[in-house]
Amino acid sequence: MVRLIVQIVLIFSITWIGEVTPFKGRERLHDSLDIFKGRITSSAFESGDRIVVGAWKESIFGEFTDIMWAKKDGTRVLIAPTQEIADYVTAMYSFDEVILEEVSTSLNERSIKVNCNTMNLEFSWNRGFPIPFKRSLLFIQTIELFFAKLIFSTRTYGITKDNRKEWYAIDRVSHIKSATARINGKNAGGFKPMKEPCKFGFSEAPKKPSSCAVRTHIL
Repeated sequence: MVRLIVQIVLIFSITWIGEVTPFKGRERLHDSLDIFKGRITSSAFESGDRIVVGAWKESIFGEFTDIMWAKKDGTRVLIAPTQEIADYVTAMYSFDEVILEEVSTSLNERSIKVNCNTMNLEFSWNRGFPIPFKRSLLFIQTIELFFAKLIFSTRTYGITKDNRKEWYAIDRVSHIKSATARINGKNAGGFKPMKEPCKFGFSEAPKKPSSCAVRTHIL
């Protein structure tokens, strides 16, 4: 019994104590962090294409959407609306090609439409389940990382290509109910699980097509 109590105390200590905690007003290291708040939606398609959409409501660049696209042959493509955003993303993640073009987004609570010259995407998802309590970044890179790898085959913490630390604080996880993609005018077919890795960075998207409300913290 004593051992169990000690373990519970340790877990809650990790939740509350970290490099940055969400419980102390102005967070330590807050001004050193790049914080992005938005939604990451991902799915594979029968064509072999794998797509990850980041729709960011708040960021150091303002509101924007970018697309990470892994082709059937493994070519990794970034679609970004500006050179500044493309430079930032490619410094942290690996791509073989970068496309600069306007990306328009229509997002509501349960669906998203994304349009650019290269592709037209539509996703809808279920209500999903929230993660209702705030966690420190130390909790995210330890306890939450363990369960993310175990359950979703993803990582909530890692080191980027340019040696920055990145945390994914997930606020809600939803599963995709429907998805369509037209890529260069061709229908990509039905949506399906991510069986092949995209290899953009330290974490893969969930194998099951998903849409997650998320806050990313980059130091």
